[in-house]
Amino acid sequence: MSNDFAEQIRRFAAACILPVLCGCSFGPKRVEVPQIDASTAASAAIEQYDSDGDHSISKSESAACPALKGSFELYDSNQDDQLSQGEVQSRLDAMLGSGIGRMPCICIVYANNSDHPIEGAKVQLVPESFLGEAIQPGEGTTNHRGVAKPVTLNAPPGLPGIEFGLYRVLITHDTLEIPAKYNTATELGFELSPLERNRDTAEFRLKLR
Repeated sequence: MSNDFAEQIRRFAAACILPVLCGCSFGPKRVEVPQIDASTAASAAIEQYDSDGDHSISKSESAACPALKGSFELYDSNQDDQLSQGEVQSRLDAMLGSGIGRMPCICIVYANNSDHPIEGAKVQLVPESFLGEAIQPGEGTTNHRGVAKPVTLNAPPGLPGIEFGLYRVLITHDTLEIPAKYNTATELGFELSPLERNRDTAEFRLKLR
């Protein structure tokens, strides 16, 4: 991605997040932080993805949760290649403690490991079930640059972005054949987080047939 394009994305993010956080005359005055019980969510994550029963999620086990796999090092605070319930809870608590309810989200879709953008791709963000019902799905469609800006489904008018969290990513297209590993059996995931820079943007390079 070129430096100019990256700078345009950063400017978009800054432009979107300020109205959400501060309120404005034409939008919501306040956006609530998602009501997630971090302890319950972390316990549910371990129960769901700890396939060998050792009360933690290994790197290999995280493959079943693409969003965790892609951000494994950010959760693994003691760098032992295992995610404990406490480590998952700690990061969720940190995100909740940021006070940020919603964030702009940018997904960029390319074809065949190149910089050739896919226009007209539907990008669906499905929250991980262990987060409960506080996080709602998001959806967007890529433009001629392959850029989608998903928003929460059925969100009130003028409410940009989506809630932070861990999402499965499903990419489909009306005319292109997109392999199942990118949608019905997706291997794609994304953690939208307010804790680090550039955690509002994800690139997906699809290997098409």
